[in-house]
Amino acid sequence: MEVIPGGGQTDTKTVGHRLAGVQPSFFVRGEGVYAQDPEGAWWLDCQMGLAAYVLGYRDPKVNSYVAEQLSSGSVFSLSSPLELEVAEMLLGIFPEFEMVRFAKNGSDATSAAIRIARRYTGRDYVIGCGYHGFQDWSMSLIEGVGGIPERVRDLTRGHEGVDLGGALALLEAEPGRYAAVIVDTGGYGLPDFAQLGELRDRCGHCSTVFIMDEVVSGFRVSTRGTLGLSCVVPDMICLGKAVANGFPLSVLMGGRNLLSLAVETGMSSTFGGDCIALAAAKATLEQLRDGAVNEAINARGTALMESVGDSIRRHGLGGRLSLTGYPALFDLSPRKGAPDNRNIVRYLRHALAERRVFWQESFVLCRDFGDKEVAAVADAVEHALAGLSSLISQGRLGEVSERITRQEQDYLSGLSGGAAS
Repeated sequence: MEVIPGGGQTDTKTVGHRLAGVQPSFFVRGEGVYAQDPEGAWWLDCQMGLAAYVLGYRDPKVNSYVAEQLSSGSVFSLSSPLELEVAEMLLGIFPEFEMVRFAKNGSDATSAAIRIARRYTGRDYVIGCGYHGFQDWSMSLIEGVGGIPERVRDLTRGHEGVDLGGALALLEAEPGRYAAVIVDTGGYGLPDFAQLGELRDRCGHCSTVFIMDEVVSGFRVSTRGTLGLSCVVPDMICLGKAVANGFPLSVLMGGRNLLSLAVETGMSSTFGGDCIALAAAKATLEQLRDGAVNEAINARGTALMESVGDSIRRHGLGGRLSLTGYPALFDLSPRKGAPDNRNIVRYLRHALAERRVFWQESFVLCRDFGDKEVAAVADAVEHALAGLSSLISQGRLGEVSERITRQEQDYLSGLSGGAAS
């Protein structure tokens, strides 16, 4: 905290998102679906690098391709043939598109898509549906974010969540105003496919560019992401996270009419063609393109989701907790408006940590998440929900949450300023 604001580079890795002294402050190694803390303890990781891993930590083929590429180099003064090779692999999986550009973060891809849409349409206003990264235009949807000029904030309409009906209403009210509609298709669960198709059609009628932000759902909900399940084809698609199994890479794809504008709109990055991440992507895509990995993930995710749902019902917690999402990535969350929401989350994190299950509200599955892990997590959740039900019935949930808070405070007070950060 003294040298790193918040204690991490990603919001969900910062101090406020973990239980100090209960959940680990750091991970130093990963193997399959397990992560090791500095003390040597292994945790079953239900976050999988915030959904960056679709195969698992230290996948042998990915590591082999990366090691081979390391012997040749990472970034050169000219492009590498690997850029073309991976681009052609992606177009083979997504033949609806014609051109590809690479970047590093999901924010890079979504922001480039918005700029291209503005250049293509000659319009300034955009509609956002969900979370699309930390750039000004996207964060304008989120209350409390400082440093964004009001004139910039005014150009983005919509909601932090995915409200397809609201986006349709905005388009219908001013059909010639918006350059783009961008929809997060996996960060908040899957959208209604019929409504997604309706929104796509409406964008066509309004000459508005329709963008699917599949940074989370791409290669996770299915090999071809939400596009593959819904058969709704956007004008541009943004991919990231799982595409390189933990290595930093994002992708923007679209038709030639749009993507050819990437050059004149300044989509440029020294590390966009980083060969290390591209080698990881090549190894990942080779293992994903036949669909078997995603079938296995969805089968095990379905089994775990059903087990957690059974535990919720068995302990009479249906009025307090809900399951949202899809088998490859789903959330166990307090229902909005239910009492003690914060205490519920803190207790569940604590109870799962007692079984060495690292959980922050999401269950993110990958290929290496096998039957053994399904059983272990299901057992840990059953134990946690049994305890939660008992505490609620006794009226002791707040008391236990306060005890967890004191435990955190005692732990932090025992650390020096440097260690606490």
